[in-house]
Amino acid sequence: MYENDLSSGMIPGRLTFESYEKDKPLQRDQVTQFIMLLNDKGITTFMGKPSEKGGAEANEIIGIVDVPKDTTVITDEMFDELAEDKGIENPPKSENVDELWESLDKSGGITSESQLTPEIIQKIKDLGPMCTIYPEGTPEGGWASIDEDVFKKYKVSIENYFKNTNEVDARSVVVCKDLYWETEPGKSLNQRYFRVIVNGREAWQVEVGFTGKGHEVFFANRAAFDFFN
Repeated sequence: MYENDLSSGMIPGRLTFESYEKDKPLQRDQVTQFIMLLNDKGITTFMGKPSEKGGAEANEIIGIVDVPKDTTVITDEMFDELAEDKGIENPPKSENVDELWESLDKSGGITSESQLTPEIIQKIKDLGPMCTIYPEGTPEGGWASIDEDVFKKYKVSIENYFKNTNEVDARSVVVCKDLYWETEPGKSLNQRYFRVIVNGREAWQVEVGFTGKGHEVFFANRAAFDFFN
């Protein structure tokens, strides 16, 4: 898709695994866009239009049937070479989490989930407990796992909250499934939080919960104006 300009990635000026968001499912609007781009390049027959490739009916896509499986392993080096061919300079890679952290700091912070590698997620967790009343490591509080479907519902409610609040001009809001905290799991008084990254640098503590109206944000407060410093 990158080679044939069918995708430009989610991070401007980069052609990497992260900018491609390889671990995320395609959304319907993305699929539609890909089909439109394929059609523009004459690779499909779509809505009765003739295909330059020929041999397809109006409701068929050329080249889908009997295509042998490609066993090529895509590497970081291949992404970098392709980026260079397209005049894009990918950021240098590092295994050192402190160097990665510093690179994010200099580039404007964390504005996309694709930047949240496991090492960076742990770095954010190490900034401190989500709720000071229930420090991590006690029976009453700690980072927790959450069902994917429930996470998606909370994510929508959090994004809508920051879209409509007057507390902050939220130009970017990053909600991560792995930055989820519970105070008393399994108990009626259990409180649920997300550490949400706003505008690349701000750490927000967002309490969420389920009511009769659905999955909602109960309150949000800024825990740090700049967690890089």
